[in-house]
Amino acid sequence: GTTAVIVPHINVLWYLLVSAERSWAHANEIQKQQQGRRRQQVLKKLKRAKEWADLLLEKAKTSTDETTIKECQAYSAWMAANYYLEKMDYATASKEYARAMTLCYELSQGGDDSKDKKEDEDDQLTARRLERQDLFVTRADTVLRPLFRYCQYEVKQAGQPTMEEPRLGSDGAAKPTSEDGEDQDAIVFRDHELVLDNKELRVFLLKLQSLEQELKDQQNDTTNNTTSNSETQFLTALSILDDALELVQSLEKGLAQVSTGGPAVQAKLQEYALWKGYLQYCKTQKVMEHTEKLLSSQQQQEDGTMGPAEKVHVYDALLKHAKSLLALPRPGQEGVAAGAEEDDEFALQVQASILRLRALKTYNMGWFYYSQL
Repeated sequence: GTTAVIVPHINVLWYLLVSAERSWAHANEIQKQQQGRRRQQVLKKLKRAKEWADLLLEKAKTSTDETTIKECQAYSAWMAANYYLEKMDYATASKEYARAMTLCYELSQGGDDSKDKKEDEDDQLTARRLERQDLFVTRADTVLRPLFRYCQYEVKQAGQPTMEEPRLGSDGAAKPTSEDGEDQDAIVFRDHELVLDNKELRVFLLKLQSLEQELKDQQNDTTNNTTSNSETQFLTALSILDDALELVQSLEKGLAQVSTGGPAVQAKLQEYALWKGYLQYCKTQKVMEHTEKLLSSQQQQEDGTMGPAEKVHVYDALLKHAKSLLALPRPGQEGVAAGAEEDDEFALQVQASILRLRALKTYNMGWFYYSQL
């Protein structure tokens, strides 16, 4: 067999790419002249572009890495599809467009899409990965997909079997929550799935989950006095949530500084904002639950020192915490129309909590004035 020759210089590949682009551009220029008798010239130029792209792929296989080879495969499939489209071989053109779309979706995930790599990457790597995702997903959805659908329409009109349209896999977006619950991959907040793709944040949430389980076990054990332990665990939980909030703020700030701000980057920044909202919600809820437990324990004590006036102040503080939850970020907050809160289950639950606390505050205020008579 023949021995593959390694390309001596990168400019050889650039020459092949430019040659393919030039032939393709010349074909487009001839098409714009709208002269039917020149269709053979268009086919000739597109065929030449396809041959240059095939040669580029052949040379890339012996001289470049796997990612570059896959890029060349997508480019070669696109050039072949353009040629077969002009040739009116719609079935073959559909297959080539589908192959190019599939490769673009794979390329949008980068060369190594393992979870550990994504969790360990820094801000610059995250920005580059998201910008790469923007580039290839936009190419597949705005350039290749319309051409694929046109070819499929012609195939269907000819009475031939159509093929399934390629779609971006679940790895390209939020991953589903694991069924066993032990390795949590996502959290739902305000009907939006937050992907847990940062190792440090995962550790914080696992610590919090472990702490909550420990507290639940202690509450079920009625033989021990857990008052002091619960107080310590409450402060530890707040510390964990503060550390998690600081981490997310750092990730958000770092990504905003190094990125040019494509659609995928903007989506990631919005996700960070929702993560901050979720963590702030957890922190506020824990403060409110802890405070209400203290009130409940005071009421159970016959010599409780907290009177109605003091309880009014406590419920007033709880009301402020509850109202602050309404200001937490929500998905697509910039485009939210007036009155949209009516369909927001989270907001309705918070408003119900506000009404409950307001009623308790009013009750204790009335009881205080009654006791002064």
